[in-house]
Amino acid sequence: MSSVHADGSSHARGDRISAAARSAVTLLFAGIVGYAVSTSVQTRAENPLDISNVYNGAYGWNPENNFLQVITFLVVTALVYPALVFLGRWRPWALRVAAVCITSVVVVASRLIAPAAANSFDFFHFGEQLAPARAVFEGAEPFVDAFVLHGGGEDLLKPIVGFVLFGGGEPNAGAYLLISVLLRSLAVFGFLAAVATIVRSQTGALLVLAWFSMTTLADITYTKSLFYSAFVVLLWLAVEKTVSVGRRLILLAGSGVVASLALAYSIDVGAMLGLLAAGISIALVFASVSDSGNIAFRLPRRWTVLLPGLAITAGVLIVQLILFLALRPNAYLSFLQSTFLEIPRYQGLTWDFPLSGITNDRFNVWVPILVLAVLTVLLGDLVTRSWRSDRAIDVRLGLAVVLWAAAIINVRFSVGRPDDGHLYLAGPPIFLAAAYTLQLVIERVRTEDWGRAWTAAIIGLLAVVPAGAVDVARLAIDTTALQASARTVKNFPLQPDDAWLDESHRAVVEYVQANSEVDDPIWVMEPEPSLYYFSQRENPTRFYVSWFVDPRPWTEEALTDLKANPPELVVYSTGSSYANSDGIPIWDRIPEIDEWVLANYPERVQVGDAVILTK
Repeated sequence: MSSVHADGSSHARGDRISAAARSAVTLLFAGIVGYAVSTSVQTRAENPLDISNVYNGAYGWNPENNFLQVITFLVVTALVYPALVFLGRWRPWALRVAAVCITSVVVVASRLIAPAAANSFDFFHFGEQLAPARAVFEGAEPFVDAFVLHGGGEDLLKPIVGFVLFGGGEPNAGAYLLISVLLRSLAVFGFLAAVATIVRSQTGALLVLAWFSMTTLADITYTKSLFYSAFVVLLWLAVEKTVSVGRRLILLAGSGVVASLALAYSIDVGAMLGLLAAGISIALVFASVSDSGNIAFRLPRRWTVLLPGLAITAGVLIVQLILFLALRPNAYLSFLQSTFLEIPRYQGLTWDFPLSGITNDRFNVWVPILVLAVLTVLLGDLVTRSWRSDRAIDVRLGLAVVLWAAAIINVRFSVGRPDDGHLYLAGPPIFLAAAYTLQLVIERVRTEDWGRAWTAAIIGLLAVVPAGAVDVARLAIDTTALQASARTVKNFPLQPDDAWLDESHRAVVEYVQANSEVDDPIWVMEPEPSLYYFSQRENPTRFYVSWFVDPRPWTEEALTDLKANPPELVVYSTGSSYANSDGIPIWDRIPEIDEWVLANYPERVQVGDAVILTK
């Protein structure tokens, strides 16, 4: 009786500890939600025209704002915590669904509540898409007449869809920004839905979301990550869930469709998913799964084993066929050339930039690489254990390897230059791989092995490394990147284009329009392609950002086009911060074009901060 009583007490104590752990994780998540909301509210309580208040609201705990921020934090946390506890007891999966929905709302709200700061339009990055999209919208041939930096979907289709849906069928900068913020919001939901799908434990899902949200890698608003999230969910449903053969083939074909769409949308995520789809298709030809769930590799003996790989391939080809019919042969060939030969030069498929050393101010750059290194050790240990025990790898471990490969490919080929902004793009694949692998480690590593020093150190390192870049206020701070989008949403229906112009750019646009005809081309020497869009003037070349012609093959092409169709005037300098952002002035980048411009446009006119050259 005493042993039974002791055993019962032990179980009861274990249940209490487990319940306390779940409550602690739920409270942690509720606290993060409350903090993010209170920070967002605080930024709106200050002067909305002062961009610095975003940072002050996140970090400034002073007598003027303590009261409002603390009260908001306590109220939101007090509301979120019991809601999550109630949902968690009602249905096992409801807690994860609630976490996804609440976090999505918080992320989106923190962006839309962002200060409506003046002069927040990004004339460089927004112009990369607005300028060529307007040209294509008004009749230019996609890929033939407009060089795209990221991909046809992101640089051309997204703005055009915004024009059609929200701009009344006319080009409108606000419509472009509105479709952008909506797609970014959808990307947030997609990533969180992927976490809630692949992490079995509801507590684990909350912990992963809290862990990810607390790091500077929490950049999950890039629309391209939506394709990766969809690919992972479809693949997980195909390999982990018990489904019929026909449904599995449909899911695999869907993953092929997503990979092909990603390639058409943006080359970086498209390269990653394209390589994954190709690798999985080939592997499925030689792989078979036993009743126990183990994967065996052997030569195919029946044609039916080819069906899973063919399903993925069919999904890829269907999208490409639709693109071929929509673009027609000439533009489709230009799309292939742009995707596989031109864009990779600019998007990091060739890595020409050295990594910085591990220093305090550059530690964030190394976080994805360090997390990947730790993840590789953990996954290698799991594979070794599985192979030693029964000389096989099961389906779930195989999926972990696929997620790990996706993270590796994404860091190496898809993040461009190794600076903070580009490496943050690697965050979602790395964290999905880490969450899934940690789940397998917790399930499969024997209890006695956890006492080994190296295992504890590795697990601790994987949890602590991102903490070196902890920034629980990032959900609010990152709103600075989308202030213009926030202005658009709050001022819907849309305002006219000239509402986005500051005094300096307005003067340049007015001068260009007054001294040229609508059909006259202009050449913008500095990387401010938005000037083509706002002045409604053509580009005599297909390069809307001037430094794209820096590589020699395109310098000659651009110079030939300029000579064949001379611009009416040249916007030589605007005083933009992008003019010399990397220490190389644009005229030093392309001296051949600079010499031709100065020789043929001798008259110099000062318009505000800008210098405009005329014949």
